[in-house]
Amino acid sequence: MSQEPKETKTPSDAAPRSRAVMAVAYLATMFAAGLGLVYATDGARSPGGRGTQLAEARGEPVASAQPEADLAQLLASSSEQISTLDNRTRSLTAELSSAQARIMALEQSLEALKVDQVAMLEVERDRLAGELRALADQQAAPAAGTAPDPETQPDASLEGALAALGAEATPDGARVTLAESQLRFRPGKAELDSQAPAALAGIAKLLKDQPGIEVVLRGYTDSSGDAEMNLALSEQRARAVRDVFVDFGIDAERIQAQGLGEAHPVADNATPEGQSRNRRVEVLLVQP
Repeated sequence: MSQEPKETKTPSDAAPRSRAVMAVAYLATMFAAGLGLVYATDGARSPGGRGTQLAEARGEPVASAQPEADLAQLLASSSEQISTLDNRTRSLTAELSSAQARIMALEQSLEALKVDQVAMLEVERDRLAGELRALADQQAAPAAGTAPDPETQPDASLEGALAALGAEATPDGARVTLAESQLRFRPGKAELDSQAPAALAGIAKLLKDQPGIEVVLRGYTDSSGDAEMNLALSEQRARAVRDVFVDFGIDAERIQAQGLGEAHPVADNATPEGQSRNRRVEVLLVQP
């Protein structure tokens, strides 16, 4: 029986086989890694993809896409708010420009109004000045013929006022008699009734219009009672009338008050009617 010769393995044959096995293992590892990368990328792009499913199958944590969605929503909201603020800013800027334009127009109108008012006042001033000059020229111009002497001409306004007061001409001046019924003194008293000033208003106006006239007030009583008391009472009543004229604004220095008592009666003291007429105050208007 013949024996087959045994195959003898040399070290040079074992080395190539070992390198081949290592190369195959390396390629298998790289393929598996590449396949896993593909699945992972696909899972990152779409939730529930193959990569996500593979990660879930291996029990690995799966990244959520919610933070990216929240960030996108926040960016969209911020962009909308910025746009709103821009629009509001443009609106406020337009309103400010309009307000500034109105203010400028009002200032111009006010300035024009001031100019117009000044011009009107100047025109009015010139007109009044012209009237005053014309009036002065008329007064300075000599009248035709002989001008009357003002000192010798009666004052028509004074005569009319005296006539309206019922004044009587006397050697001492014009006399106005104030009866007891006008002054309303109470018996034995020097206080005037509250309605008495109304009876003196006309004389007070004449004295204001004619500042050169002096006044003499003469008080009288009837003959009843003590003569000395009547004399004092008549003077008190004359002073009471003077005080009313002073209240009307007449200078007290222009007024002299006298009391003559029962002297110079104008009626019979034997009757009540005569006594009433004798109780009086006479206003003597004296021209200088």
